Amino acid sequence: MIEIPFAEWLPDRPDYANPGATEAKNVLPGLNYYKPLRGLSAVSDALTAYCRGGFAAADADGNVSVFAGDATKLYALVSGAWNDVSQSGGYNVNDRQGWEFAKFGETVIATSFSNPVQFIDLGGSNFGDLITSVLKPRAAHVAVIRDYVVLGDTTDNTDGHKSERVWWSAINAPTDFDPDNATLCDFQDLPNGGSVQRIVNMAPGYGLIFKQRSIYRMVFTGPPEIARFDEIEQARGALMPGGVQVWGNTVYFIAEDGFYRLREGEGAIPIGRERVDRFFLDDLDLENKHRVSSGICTKSGCVWWSYPGGNSKDGEPNRMIFYNWVTDRFARAEVDTQCLFGTLSTGYTLEDLDSISSDTDNFPAPFDSPEWQGGEYAIAAFDNENKLAFFGGDFLTSIIETAEAQPFKPQRAFVSQVWPLVEGAGTTTIQMGRRNKLKDSVTWGGASLENVIGAHDVMSDARYHRVRVTVAGGFDKADGVQVEAVASGLI
Repeated sequence: MIEIPFAEWLPDRPDYANPGATEAKNVLPGLNYYKPLRGLSAVSDALTAYCRGGFAAADADGNVSVFAGDATKLYALVSGAWNDVSQSGGYNVNDRQGWEFAKFGETVIATSFSNPVQFIDLGGSNFGDLITSVLKPRAAHVAVIRDYVVLGDTTDNTDGHKSERVWWSAINAPTDFDPDNATLCDFQDLPNGGSVQRIVNMAPGYGLIFKQRSIYRMVFTGPPEIARFDEIEQARGALMPGGVQVWGNTVYFIAEDGFYRLREGEGAIPIGRERVDRFFLDDLDLENKHRVSSGICTKSGCVWWSYPGGNSKDGEPNRMIFYNWVTDRFARAEVDTQCLFGTLSTGYTLEDLDSISSDTDNFPAPFDSPEWQGGEYAIAAFDNENKLAFFGGDFLTSIIETAEAQPFKPQRAFVSQVWPLVEGAGTTTIQMGRRNKLKDSVTWGGASLENVIGAHDVMSDARYHRVRVTVAGGFDKADGVQVEAVASGLI
């Protein structure tokens, strides 16, 4: 009996003698095992058009507000319904733009490059123009760093479009963007690395400016310079705005050559090289990389990225990559999403749940799921019907493949049975992949169901073998397989 563990997913390595798994689809990575992934369950009605960004914020009393934006409107979620809280006349967001949000005190700020920077007070009724100063820059990106609202990739009536510009407000005055040493408002054009892609706030009170091919640290120093910018990465930056995600003191981002982690004093460390980078970059629809989004899932301990990949329809995101920062392992999924974002659940009463579904037998998520409870941090998405959704639906069908192995070198092997080491599994099927020469294509046998003793009869005779385990209906943990095999000769 040969036991083969489900090692980490390593699609960039050769199939033969790969130290990891060649496939880990619709699963989440754990420590030496995989966990199941649920599909989306809608918890709201639909936006008018596809979502260009979402955001959640809690006020001083802990009351949670959730916002979203599409091409023409900004919305607030109330009891599962999206209320139009746009300013009069709405907005015009072009096909390659999105909405970014930030919280300043009890105010939520929203920006999309073609429109004036917007704000709404938590508990307020409508968004309106934030900036009241003489200069009114518009911007693609926004963050709050210490006591300043910071904009990136800006345009204004004096200097026009400055994609390399970072512009910050007067101290504790987010409506004032007129440069003045007395108020500490100013802007800076960062010379290297292309356009600003994202701005993130880092503890203890500094910012990181991600450009296309460089990264700057922004530190507020006070007059006369007000803010100092140090270029901490010259070789790489962010390939797209939605690929940047911060958690604690760590930023995870996608550069031109793959996935990276950035911590203070550590520099940018590659986490996907010779593991998943080539798979992802080959699969990514670069023409629609602006549709990439990301979020943090504390429950799984993973960063989640959604992106348009192979077989994407009109550039819509249909693939996901997960990275577990504790176990340093990846996995993937095929799920149609418009965008991901981290949110706080608003809480639902029984009356609110009636607006989601009146059929308790087919409810989209269990009643004890965190998405129905207020104040729970969760990762959310918009589904392909423009509805807010959580990953609390039915279990997705999971597929895990072992690396290819030659059990009895240099002989062929006859594999008669496979036992999946999958705890609490629903319906499990096994397929054997086989070939006699590494230059040959892999031939997959038919799907074998479990017999009365829990084994799967497979009858596969070849020199090189791999095992595909498919689980429908969910499971607890998937650890590996046990294989019954004997040597069957050289020819």
